[in-house]
Amino acid sequence: MCSVLLEMQTRLQDFSSFSTGLLADLEMSEQHQNKALDRILFTLQSKQKGQQPEIATRDKDQMVSRMHHLKEEMEILVRELQCNNSVIESLGTVSPAAALEPNLARPSTL
Repeated sequence: MCSVLLEMQTRLQDFSSFSTGLLADLEMSEQHQNKALDRILFTLQSKQKGQQPEIATRDKDQMVSRMHHLKEEMEILVRELQCNNSVIESLGTVSPAAALEPNLARPSTL
């Protein structure tokens, strides 16, 4: 009976040593996996920082439409300003050169 108990104790100690070795190998493997995942994550984040975010086609179309509308409004404004300048010049009261002179006596706007 004593020899059976000694053999069981020996096998349990061997199993314990084997299990401890497996746990150490598992921890080492986990550390290697974590390092590999960190490198992959860093690489992906670096690539994403360098890339421009994709703009949806619908958003691009809306931006182009807004830009065309803004251009049309600016062209209308330019024509109105040219018309106003023509009216002012036709009145003869102020020439464009005279309006820029700093010593010109100007009427008070108050």
